[in-house]
Amino acid sequence: AISNPQHTVRSIKRHMGEDYKVPIYGKDYTPPQISAMILQKLKKDELMDILGKLGEDIYYKVHGLDDSLIVEDYEAKSIGEQETFRQDVRNPQILFDALKVMSQHIAVSLKKDGFKNFRAVVITVRFGDFETKTRMRTIKSSESSAGKIYSEGMKLLMSFLDKRENPKNKAIRLIGVRVEKLTK
Repeated sequence: AISNPQHTVRSIKRHMGEDYKVPIYGKDYTPPQISAMILQKLKKDELMDILGKLGEDIYYKVHGLDDSLIVEDYEAKSIGEQETFRQDVRNPQILFDALKVMSQHIAVSLKKDGFKNFRAVVITVRFGDFETKTRMRTIKSSESSAGKIYSEGMKLLMSFLDKRENPKNKAIRLIGVRVEKLTK
């Protein structure tokens, strides 16, 4: 058992991209700084064993031996949310309610990030046995509403509640929804 779960690598990873700092020996560190410190502890051969050629590139970057430009701003290609349930779920209403809330949050994020429309909705479902499936639906006209995210998401989600995508009637552990093909 993990005795201090709020200070694990997994908990740090959740805070990537946020204004989040962790005090370590009297100094505050961001999640990317902590990740780099962890990677710096690994030898080049170890990283290459795990990640192949990418491991060598990462090794040089975390040791400051890289001349490539640092790009801090980037354009989002998708906006989404996901929810992991405390217990695996078979009740459709719980899934529908989660989808509705996530759809509303995504619509707000679209506006906040300056996007006018989206043309695709993607649903991700992870079952209790950790099998994960993703399905996408491209829509004919550009949309921006939470209602459209929800309705298209529902169409995709329904197949996971019957034998089409879930022939063994497995309970669902996680549901995610995102929009893609964004326009400003």
